[in-house]
Amino acid sequence: MASGSAIIALTRLDTALAFSEPKHDDIFEEIIFSSGRPERSPEQFKLIEHAVQLCLDQSNGRNAGYIDELKNAGIRDIPDLSEIDFTANSTHRDHTHLGWKHDYSNGSFKETDWQTRWEKRKAILVNTVDFVFDFGIFEEVKTNLLRAPAGSECETFARLLYYIHIFGDFKQSVKEQKKWPTGVLPYAKQAVGNQETLLDGIAEVSKALFDKNDSNSGYSRYARELAKVTRKAKRIRQINDTKQIDKLETSLDDLGNCLQDHIPELFRQQPFFSEVFY
Repeated sequence: MASGSAIIALTRLDTALAFSEPKHDDIFEEIIFSSGRPERSPEQFKLIEHAVQLCLDQSNGRNAGYIDELKNAGIRDIPDLSEIDFTANSTHRDHTHLGWKHDYSNGSFKETDWQTRWEKRKAILVNTVDFVFDFGIFEEVKTNLLRAPAGSECETFARLLYYIHIFGDFKQSVKEQKKWPTGVLPYAKQAVGNQETLLDGIAEVSKALFDKNDSNSGYSRYARELAKVTRKAKRIRQINDTKQIDKLETSLDDLGNCLQDHIPELFRQQPFFSEVFY
């Protein structure tokens, strides 16, 4: 059983834990908006949520309507569903959840062109983010000429959405199934190496988005709390032992509260974001 402190920490995100697509959307809205929803332009955020679904969870011919919706909105370079689709069941995470920067070309997928399909999925999300926000003329030139290269503000925001989605999958697996999720990138780095992890990924994109050398930004306090969560997480053993799962559950609660305490205000301070949703 989880400790009392873990149970208390669960209360804010507890309503979002069935993790159907709408529940994933609830997680996004609770983390990104302090009120749980944008003050303006909710239809724009819905485009982003549908792009996240197409990037990470689409399979078996589903979500054709989302493709049509994004095309009709005028978002550039949206592929046909057949160009990104695959057939899978519970193994769908192996196709998309192993890391934003992961090389999927060595996977044993029926789709021999899966890496190409994965790049198209990422482009759906990046291009939708670019459509919704104005990142300024310099970022706009990079995006238009180089198609939102790695490290651009547009691509970095898309990566944060990617990691928040996988955070939801961790929560589901631990709360509902009492085990580590399978087919996802590691939670925290426990050995030397370059493998992408959930916590390091969140820290990396947060620094790129929010570390603006502004003493009033609140980024420093957020970064310290996130680093504290990461240090503790590195001590959790990735085995389905009750004690380790309880530690993981507490860590996920701490991570969720850290994100909710800081991300909404940090985004409110970003002109590209506040001009659309506030």
